[in-house]
Formats: sequence, structure tokens, C-alpha cells
Amino acid sequence: MFCIRVYFRKKTFSKTELCREGLVDNVSVTSEGVDWITDEISHPRLFDLSENVLIKEDQIKSRFYYLLFNNKRNKNNDSGFIQYWVQQNIGLSSFHIFKSSSYSSYNNPSDCKKAKYVTLDFTNLCGLGCRIHQLIYCLQLALENERVFVLKNHHSGDPFREWLHQNMLPLSDKCSYLDSDGRSDNIECPLVQKAFTDPKWLPHALPIDMNEELLRLHEAPFVWFAGQLAAYILRPKPQLAQLINVTLKSFETSGDPVVGVHIRRTDKVDVVRI
Repeated sequence: MFCIRVYFRKKTFSKTELCREGLVDNVSVTSEGVDWITDEISHPRLFDLSENVLIKEDQIKSRFYYLLFNNKRNKNNDSGFIQYWVQQNIGLSSFHIFKSSSYSSYNNPSDCKKAKYVTLDFTNLCGLGCRIHQLIYCLQLALENERVFVLKNHHSGDPFREWLHQNMLPLSDKCSYLDSDGRSDNIECPLVQKAFTDPKWLPHALPIDMNEELLRLHEAPFVWFAGQLAAYILRPKPQLAQLINVTLKSFETSGDPVVGVHIRRTDKVDVVRI
């Protein structure tokens, strides 16, 4: 806003500077409550004001074009991210199918008598998460050594092993612990705690043959790989799978994903207090 002739400043705490004539859109200004300033005094200040307006105008334009550019760039980034996400999921899905077939081939050899084994005896009666963690580690150890992973006969009074036997598919459809019993070349899977104290029991974090590709497809590939191992161990038998599907349908959810939250209020309550 530029002053053409007479310049005045209204008496306000903000000291807002106004122009009596030459206002934008011919807006009139009342002269009440105004201190008049002569043209001689106002001209230098008018010059400063016009300079400030021009500077501010340039700043506003710069900010506008910056926001406009960023908006276009973000739209392009969103489009690129969606394409990347789709390709990533396709790649991981193909790995999922491949890994499932790999598990089956390792754990279902043509001759169980000639196969080599990793065995596990559940003598450490810990909780569900602890047991699954142990099974994941042993299966990973078996895969790295190209061996069949089997569980020894479960002890009476072991509710987890009984639950696993009743509800989950066996680790091998062909071989059992009886095929490995008494073999001197068995690898007895140690407790996972021991693996951290003895490097010989530590398998690679990822399969060597797919390490590079998984690093490209996933930001935390070991988490994904551990999930594949857990998914293989926890393959439900038909009756449990049917129950799960019926339960999911009863939720009347729309779209994916469906997330289940397990709230553990047993022994962990005392652990937290400690």
C-alpha cells in the first residue's frame, strides 16, 4: 500500500501505518483520532515503507513458489513411494512362497533314515513367547546346516507341547524323532541363551543366498525372516484354521490388516514390579 499525498499514523498501540489517499480499492479512512504529519516529514518514511513492501512482496512470492514446488515434488514422491511399496510386496511375496517350499524340502527329505537332524528337547518349561523364540532359533540352525528339525517326544504335563501337537502341523510330514533316535551325528539344539556365549551356535542373521535381495526389499529383513520362521512353526491344523477364519469373518472388518493383541497378565505382572 503506497501513500500518494498525505501520510498519517493512527494512534494505536500497534502503530499501524495507514495512507489517507491512494488506498487499495479506494477504501476511505476517517480522520478522527489521527495525528497529521507533513509531507516533508512523511516522504522519507514513505520511501522506507515502499521498500519494505517490495521486500515483503518478494518474500511472499518466494514462499509461494517454494510451497508450490514442494507440493508437486511430494505428489511425485508419493507416486514413486506407492510404486516402490507395490514392487516391494511383490518381491517379498515371491520370497515367502520360495521360503515355504524350502522349509518343506529341508524338513521332508526323500529318505528320513539317511537325513541329518537337529533335535530339541523341551526341558525348559518357560512361557509361550519363550518357547516360540527357542523353536525359531532351532529351525534357523537346522536350515543353515541343511538338516531336518524335529522335536523329541514331549514330556507328560507339558501343556505347551501338548497344545502344539494338537493344534499345529508337524514340523516334518515324513520324519519324526524316531528316525533320529540314537544317531551320533545329531545336533542337539542348545537353549538360545547359550548361542550368545558360543559363536559356533550362532547361525547367520539371514540366509546367505538371499541376504542381498532381502536387504534391498526390507528395512529390517531379519524381522521379516524371523516372521517367516514363526509362520512355518505355527501352521494351524485344519480344524484350528477353520476356527480362525470363522472368527475373523465374525469381526465384520473391512480390509486389511487385522491385528490381534495379546495382553499377558500372568507371571509378567510380578516381573514388571521387580
